[in-house]
Amino acid sequence: MNLNLEMLKKFNTCEEMKEWYIKNNQPETVEKCSKMLIATNEEEKLRWCSWLLTHVFKKEQNIMYANFAAARAADANFAAARAADALAAVAARAARAADAAAVAARAARAADANFAAARAADALAAAARAADAADAADADINYNEMLIKILKYGLTLIS
Repeated sequence: MNLNLEMLKKFNTCEEMKEWYIKNNQPETVEKCSKMLIATNEEEKLRWCSWLLTHVFKKEQNIMYANFAAARAADANFAAARAADALAAVAARAARAADAAAVAARAARAADANFAAARAADALAAAARAADAADAADADINYNEMLIKILKYGLTLIS
């Protein structure tokens, strides 16, 4: 589908997007412009791309696009809930590890310092593993990746 600056003006495009369009040699099609916006992997430009697609879609295309996006959002909400559960479990393990480290430190002062130090080191290692697990759970949810999947689907709707 053709695209030009006049169309963007007609759509009441924001100044930032129009400036980007001009700076990037005014891509002549919606598809080319969309692919360029997606390639930036910048949230703002990904949102511009979605905005552009919804302005050139027909009603049926917008409905399909919205349904696809809603399904992806539901998947993301499920993943976020899983991540929140994982983070809560990690926090509980980290708290137990910190408590164990404190007990081990007290025990070191009271008894065999080497054994207690080893227990404290084990507890700290467990806390580090818990923190790594929290980071991994958070990494499962990437907004830009989800939005790019939605945008790529949107591009398939343009005839």
